[in-house]
Amino acid sequence: MKKIVVIGAGHGGMQAAKVLAQGGFDVTVFEKSDIDHLSRDRWDTIETAVFDELDIPVPEGTFKDGCCSFVAPCSDKELVLDLPEEKRDWTADRRVLAAQLANAAIDAGAKFLFGKTVEKLIFDNTGVRGIVADGEEIYADLVIDASGVFSPFRASLPGRFGIEKQPDDDDVFYTWDAYMTSDPEEEYPEYYGFRMHLKYKGEKCVAWCVEESEDKCAAFIGKAGGMSKEEFDSLFAQLKKDYPFMGDEILRGGEFQNIPIRYPLSRMVADGYVAVGDSAFMTIPLIGCGVANSLRAGQILGEKIVEAGDVSLDTLWKYQVEYYQKIGAPCCLIDCIKRFLLNADNDELKYLFESDIITNKELSGILNGRFTFVSASKLINKIKSAHKIRGLFGGLFKAALNGVNAMRIAVSIPKEYNPLKVRQWQTKLENAMK
Repeated sequence: MKKIVVIGAGHGGMQAAKVLAQGGFDVTVFEKSDIDHLSRDRWDTIETAVFDELDIPVPEGTFKDGCCSFVAPCSDKELVLDLPEEKRDWTADRRVLAAQLANAAIDAGAKFLFGKTVEKLIFDNTGVRGIVADGEEIYADLVIDASGVFSPFRASLPGRFGIEKQPDDDDVFYTWDAYMTSDPEEEYPEYYGFRMHLKYKGEKCVAWCVEESEDKCAAFIGKAGGMSKEEFDSLFAQLKKDYPFMGDEILRGGEFQNIPIRYPLSRMVADGYVAVGDSAFMTIPLIGCGVANSLRAGQILGEKIVEAGDVSLDTLWKYQVEYYQKIGAPCCLIDCIKRFLLNADNDELKYLFESDIITNKELSGILNGRFTFVSASKLINKIKSAHKIRGLFGGLFKAALNGVNAMRIAVSIPKEYNPLKVRQWQTKLENAMK
């Protein structure tokens, strides 16, 4: 029986553990926390469809999102997305979902070792052969890395594996979020349910504050490229000024976290090693939410291994191929748009919001990684039109064009594992994303 080790109880890693255990593999998950403290201590929006697709029960306490709006600096206009309730995402407690996924994997036969710290990988001349956890050497046929955006295990891989060790600064959101007390005497605007500020205070920053009850509100601040204490204090003070109903007491959360906001790893597999979830940068590059993408990735990984009955590099590559074709390629376009938005000046964003070149639904689709609202060619034509009117739209046109080109390269990923062809494709994609 093939032995598989999962490092970290991430959403994708636990979904893979369940599928693999159901398929008869010997699976052990090593997690440094206990089952009640998995994932981030917050609620998050998760695409509704993923629960039905993967037959995952909707976690207790989950509710449908309200309408949401997007705000640019120096503009009074908000782009509002008010979908019918059946099309809105779920908002779920990440820790409740994580515990549910862990229990489902345990019920399927996977073993969980909580309170276990993995220290390093074990290598031989050809690949990864296991882990060292709390000083003990544990050998395995495959190691699944679900340890996060700054995975020390991915960073320790030999250069010959061709796997990127660390993301660039602007490819990571440094975030803070918390549930705060709310002052019921302060008026709360009722015309929207959730307002996201893009480039808050003109920084490479996203922020929001939403009242969830008469005595509780949720606040979020995320900044690309790093956030010092002084920067955070300034952003937090401004958020409190903009949302006077936000109180002073932290009820839950209040921790700083790192979230990838970039296209997936151009290579996420090697002999005896595979990355999933944040370890493989499987989020939506503009907003950072990656639960649905990670769950789908774990399902794909588990199914490919069970179907093949082995953990060979050929099998692992099929996992990457399917992920890129189904999910990863559109993230390349979103990443290029993200880079433009992060570096755009306020006038560019003001015009983008006020020109009606991109509608409410289209912008929301781009932000959330859903291209059912706008095709890539339609987006290019819209930006071409804007470019003729305003020279400042040249940057957005170039970003969209680069993104469409990167998407085309991404979906042309070699269907079978061939070291030379894989390296050539990887180089083309990485060059397109520069």
